[in-house]
Amino acid sequence: TLLRAATGAPFGEVIRHTEAIGRSKHERLEWQLDALFDLLQDLLHLKLGTGALINEDLRSELVPLAAQVDFQWLGRAIQHVDALDALARRNIQKQIGLEALSLDLRPS
Repeated sequence: TLLRAATGAPFGEVIRHTEAIGRSKHERLEWQLDALFDLLQDLLHLKLGTGALINEDLRSELVPLAAQVDFQWLGRAIQHVDALDALARRNIQKQIGLEALSLDLRPS
């Protein structure tokens, strides 16, 4: 959902999900970022037409996303998630971090 929001879905959609993640005491930001890294890797594989997907069960959702993004967007996304991962170790507020990530990756 964060990837869909970042590629142009209504921002209200991302707010609902980041609020749910932010309220959850069991959803660690690091786990969310690991999942995002896996999804970004899947998008890269789809763009290149190589390798098996980590999230093969999400192929039908990832194929249209891969068609929407370019390699520059993927590079930015990976850099932002990596930066957020570094900040997570400093115990940042996860909802704000995820919202900032989604805003930074939205199409202009």
